[in-house]
Amino acid sequence: MLPLGNASNPTTRVRSAVIPQATEVLLLVAFLLVNIGCRRLAPIHVWQAGQFAPPPSAKLALGPVAGAPPIARRLEQELFAQRPAARSDLAMFTAEQLHLRSPVKLASTAALSHDALAIKAAKSVGADVLLQGEILVAELAEDDQQEPQGQIDYNNLYFAQPEETPDEHLLVSWRLIDVKTSQVIGAHSVNLRSSAAKEQYPELFSLSADQALEAAVARETWKALAPTVGKDNVRLATSTLMPGSIGVRFGNRYARRGDWATAERHWQRVTDWFPLNASAQHNLALAHAAKEDFQAAKQQLQKARGPLAFRLPSETLFWLDVTHKNYVEAHQLPPPVEGWAIARPEQPITPVTPVQPIDIDDLPWWTAIPGAKPPGWTWQDWLSQPFRQ
Repeated sequence: MLPLGNASNPTTRVRSAVIPQATEVLLLVAFLLVNIGCRRLAPIHVWQAGQFAPPPSAKLALGPVAGAPPIARRLEQELFAQRPAARSDLAMFTAEQLHLRSPVKLASTAALSHDALAIKAAKSVGADVLLQGEILVAELAEDDQQEPQGQIDYNNLYFAQPEETPDEHLLVSWRLIDVKTSQVIGAHSVNLRSSAAKEQYPELFSLSADQALEAAVARETWKALAPTVGKDNVRLATSTLMPGSIGVRFGNRYARRGDWATAERHWQRVTDWFPLNASAQHNLALAHAAKEDFQAAKQQLQKARGPLAFRLPSETLFWLDVTHKNYVEAHQLPPPVEGWAIARPEQPITPVTPVQPIDIDDLPWWTAIPGAKPPGWTWQDWLSQPFRQ
């Protein structure tokens, strides 16, 4: 018997031939998986158009908010205080100004809660649109603290457990009405709790909880009437063991922190030295979008090609086109000259006109005779028409 490991052993020769081949296959698979890379999310701020924003230089009349009068008056004031700078061109009329022009004179503005009276008052002041609101739910904590009377027990006051702050809740329904046609342009509801408002608008909670929640509701209302800047997430591409991969990863690190300018410098350096690095080209396109240069972003994305470009985020071109469209609508700009990357029909499809059924009684008399020659036809045309081309 031959000793184990002898080269003359057939089994040993097969193993020695198979092991290097398997190792090469595993190394190739590992190389492809590593170079394919992974994708990470990075925050980016984009413009979002209002759902039913009034046209530029329009005049908006604010009707009195119905329900919970003390909260309604404060909410009306917050709508004026929280108006975004993007709609500084919008002329606004208060509920008191409408009350002076109302055909029904009462001690308060409650009569303007009726649409017909509010629309007449809005027409008299020259408003284009009317905003009517109603508070449906108002769960605000009342300040029941009273001044202590008599001797103060500082021992109990020191060891007293702090009371939990209640989660206040406001639900407000809004309707935007076209004053000229008296038609409702759009409806919007704001349902907000103080816990969610504190996460979204932490700067407002330096005020009292009630006032902060009312200011947050006013900001959410303006999102339907004016373009706003919102936070979105985009997918970054990265790879390893490729030329320039270290620079791509450095850029991704800064982009995840929100420092798109520094990230752009890293990706630009990689694309200058290694233009075939598809991940750097892809991420550089997102950096152009962060600067609101969408035309350059789409052109840069076309350079993200190569043998490993198939692993890049497939939704980037669609995201760029949608974000560009929102930016154009938010700033009332004309569409780009080069058009949109995703085709959109410029005009609605014309509906197909239904075919009217034929009434047999309305047909000419000669159609009832089989083989009858129609009037105006010659016998030659009538007899030869099935064979004509």
